[in-house]
Amino acid sequence: MASNEFDNIAIGSVLIYLSFAIVFAINRMLWHPPLIWVSESLLLFFILPVFIYDGVLYQIGNKLSYITISIAVIDLVILVVFKNKGILPTVLVIFFIFSLVYAFILLKLYNQFGKFYLGLGRWKVWLPVVAVIFVFIVIGTAYFSANRDFLRVYPLYKYYVKSNGEIVFYELAFLLFMFSWEFLFRGFLIPVLREKTGLFLAIAISTIIFSLAHYGKPEMEIYSSIFGGILLGYLTVYFKSVYPAVLSHFFLSFSMNMFVMLRKGVIHAPGIITNLLKAIH
Repeated sequence: MASNEFDNIAIGSVLIYLSFAIVFAINRMLWHPPLIWVSESLLLFFILPVFIYDGVLYQIGNKLSYITISIAVIDLVILVVFKNKGILPTVLVIFFIFSLVYAFILLKLYNQFGKFYLGLGRWKVWLPVVAVIFVFIVIGTAYFSANRDFLRVYPLYKYYVKSNGEIVFYELAFLLFMFSWEFLFRGFLIPVLREKTGLFLAIAISTIIFSLAHYGKPEMEIYSSIFGGILLGYLTVYFKSVYPAVLSHFFLSFSMNMFVMLRKGVIHAPGIITNLLKAIH
């Protein structure tokens, strides 16, 4: 079979898998406890796409394929069984750690850290750009956090209202989730599709799937995800790093969580901040 055909099969396999992954995530995604949620999201959005793509593209007819396929199948079975509460969380975490190590071995073996934008890239350029993006995020989330739909949906994690330590723990876990999420849509899909479709269509396809994954979120967030998907896609390619997208998306969710909880009285801040927040909307 020609190399070009392997490329097509690998890309097709990944896209078919994504339909499962997105539905799996949207339908009763497990949010508690954070360790389990992070394990699940990294398996779905980081580890398994790498296994499927590399297994088809480089390992068909190779003995290594038996290892990759076996681990991928076991991971999928564990995810499905765990979803239906038929397996201990410890088992999920153990296989997650083992699979994560193997995924990094594959990325190193096939020299894919650069291809998938996993390096820091042009960090001296993107750091100040991300700082400016943060300012706009604070202004936007402060305003829209008063919206009824956002007050209904946020904070995303419904259980972290007992202590500040629990909030910090969740947000750190959510940063890892955002890494896997942004890796999938920006770091992985765009370079994989770009080889076949060109940059514009690769970002467009990634953005469409990304927007569909926001099903159930506030209407304004769904529409803004289209703009955000395009912007973060181009930033990832231009800066040659997925981390500007990771940090921007994480800070967007973090600030919305914080502002909504301030408005609901779940957490407290100095009077000047709460009064300013009330004055914004």
